[in-house]
Amino acid sequence: MTISYPASSQYPSTQTRFQPAVSRLQKDVADLGSDLASGDLKGAQKSFADLQKLLQSNGVLASSTEATTSNQPASAFSSTLQNDFQQLGQDLST
Repeated sequence: MTISYPASSQYPSTQTRFQPAVSRLQKDVADLGSDLASGDLKGAQKSFADLQKLLQSNGVLASSTEATTSNQPASAFSSTLQNDFQQLGQDLST
């Protein structure tokens, strides 16, 4: 009996697979920090919205409807992150 395995090149490494999202995350966080540091409220609001969309699309943050309807317990980290993002969003909108 012969067992053959697919070539490892058929499966991208985790680093390769997630690199675009990580690069986008780094850019969005840097943009938000720069906007906040310079006092650019409109830029910070846009950068925050971009970052929030990215995190929601990757399942890191729940959308506002998911946050209120989810029955799954959140880890302490994701709960803290969710709360911090909500607070930052509120602060940027006032």
